[in-house]
Amino acid sequence: MFLFIVSVKWQKELFQAVEIDTSQPAYVFKCQLYDLTGVPPERQKIMVKGGLLKDDADWSTLGVKQGQKLMMMGTADEIIKAPEKGPVFMEDLPEEEQVVALVQFMTLWF
Repeated sequence: MFLFIVSVKWQKELFQAVEIDTSQPAYVFKCQLYDLTGVPPERQKIMVKGGLLKDDADWSTLGVKQGQKLMMMGTADEIIKAPEKGPVFMEDLPEEEQVVALVQFMTLWF
């Protein structure tokens, strides 16, 4: 097992001191980058010397070196926003609207 400390450039950010555990699959490294960047592993393209890092890559064949800079491309997931308007429960409606809603419900199901 070898641990390498590398830096990863993504967009305008540079993440320094990112650990690579060469006894783990490359997918584990991609999961680490997901924690840092929010880019899901399936959307990551990581450039290493000689090509792209694949999920099942053998670290020993890639020639990764201590302190090496890797480049990552990919877009992060959009942060889900809370709805502007919350759910309205029937009990919260005025009595007249409750009757209308109940009649509509009854005509749909019966």
